[in-house]
Amino acid sequence: PGAEIVGPGATSGIALPYPSDQVTGAGLSPLDDTHLVLTGGLDSKSGDGGLRTLDVTCATACAIVPWPATLPTPLTRAQAFPIDVSDVLVVGDDAAGNTHVVHVNQLQSAEVALRAPRRNARAMSLSTGAIVVVGGGAGVIESYVP
Repeated sequence: PGAEIVGPGATSGIALPYPSDQVTGAGLSPLDDTHLVLTGGLDSKSGDGGLRTLDVTCATACAIVPWPATLPTPLTRAQAFPIDVSDVLVVGDDAAGNTHVVHVNQLQSAEVALRAPRRNARAMSLSTGAIVVVGGGAGVIESYVP
C-alpha cells in the first residue's frame, strides 16, 4: 500500500488504497482531520518530491494530489508543520545539506530567512505552538510563531 493508518496502541496498520509513493525523505503533517500534506523528499524518477496531499477517508482509487504551490528549492529531507488547513511551515535540506525554512500556502511559497546559515538542521514543534530550528552548525535556536 501507499499509505496506512496506524492508531494509538495498534500493532498493525489499515492499508489505504493509494499507490506506492516512491519519494524518500519527505515530511508528513496533518492539515485537518482527514487530509495530510507530504512535503519535499526525492522521487527516484523525477527528482523533486514537491508538495502533495492525501485524504485518509478515500476508499477507492485514491491518488496523491499535487499541492498548488511549489517549493522554491528541492528538499532532499523535509519536515512539515501545520499552521492551519491551508498553510504549512516546511523545514528541510537541499542536496548540498543547506537548511531552508519555507512558508507554504495554497497559492505560493516563500522562503523564510534563517538568522544563521545551517546545514542539516532539525526542527520541532513546541507545546506553545512555536516551531524551533536547532543544530546545523549554528549556536542559536531560531523560533517561528505561526
